[in-house]
Amino acid sequence: MHGLIHTDWWMETVRSWGGGRFKPYNAASTMHDALQGLVMPVIYAVGVLSCVFHFANGVWTMGITWGVWTTPTSQRRSGKVCAALGIALAIVGLSALWGARTLDRDEAIRVEDELYRQHEKIHPDPHKRSQPQQDKSAKK
Repeated sequence: MHGLIHTDWWMETVRSWGGGRFKPYNAASTMHDALQGLVMPVIYAVGVLSCVFHFANGVWTMGITWGVWTTPTSQRRSGKVCAALGIALAIVGLSALWGARTLDRDEAIRVEDELYRQHEKIHPDPHKRSQPQQDKSAKK
């Protein structure tokens, strides 16, 4: 979401897909914006599912390699447990993507602005904001 390569041609390409717009102090609303197209949600879903599979398969393989489950019966049981863990993590990860895609953007911006106003008293970073002009109008 930050953009992998910071050249003009790459950032324009990534922005046309919905990426390259992430601002840390507007995390919820900028993630919502990035996930509104078709390309970015698919890329993120594939990434989430790939990470989940890699983790669950790695835990199962670690158990075999380290001798935690050595018998065929224990390997079958642990395979079922790791598969269940993978399915649960996939549901959590895809639910988070769905939540970011369907959240109320206006409410998210309201909350982000309030949190920024509270944080600004301690450590202002306006370059990390996507809507810095909203703070000026909200203070009036």
